[in-house]
Amino acid sequence: MRFIFILLFTLFTVPVAAQTDVVADLVEELKADGYVVLDQRGTLLGRTQIVVRRDDEIREIVINPNSGEILRDLPRAATAEDDMPASDAD
Repeated sequence: MRFIFILLFTLFTVPVAAQTDVVADLVEELKADGYVVLDQRGTLLGRTQIVVRRDDEIREIVINPNSGEILRDLPRAATAEDDMPASDAD
């Protein structure tokens, strides 16, 4: 019985560690390329959204942490509004 518990625990914890590694590796690669991470959050579908900035460019990247597949990589020019703090008075 103890063997089954250890086996199940190992099977369910290894994928979580692998998911974290994929996202962490991408973030480190982006930082090495000179990007600054502005935001990183999970989505409702279990993906990870990362928003980064370098000079006058902002990129929104959505990655599937299970497979490492980049689902979206949208670069856009940074505007003056991007430098303003977000307002909570909507």
